[in-house]
Amino acid sequence: MLNQVFALACITLVLPMVSADYTLILLLVPMGFFIIFLLEDVAQGKTPMSMVKILCFLLPCAWIMATEPLLTLHAVFKCFALLLLLAASISIPLPSTLFGETVA
Repeated sequence: MLNQVFALACITLVLPMVSADYTLILLLVPMGFFIIFLLEDVAQGKTPMSMVKILCFLLPCAWIMATEPLLTLHAVFKCFALLLLLAASISIPLPSTLFGETVA
């Protein structure tokens, strides 16, 4: 379920032809669920997850939510970070007890 929330938020942000930075507020809900997932499942050992997989979610989120520097291509980099986040949400499973999913 957490993967689907991330993927839905990323697709909602990537598909419009014109989008401003205020639309990035849509990512706050999946990011909050991800932090709860890290605190409840990963930290307590219910779901094994490597640091590389965690950083595949945290680094794009940090870049997307960072304030905009005076770079010409900053919007392109944010779009690239959104696509990386979408790829991570498709390829890395996040079974969360928050949504009642069984952790194998």
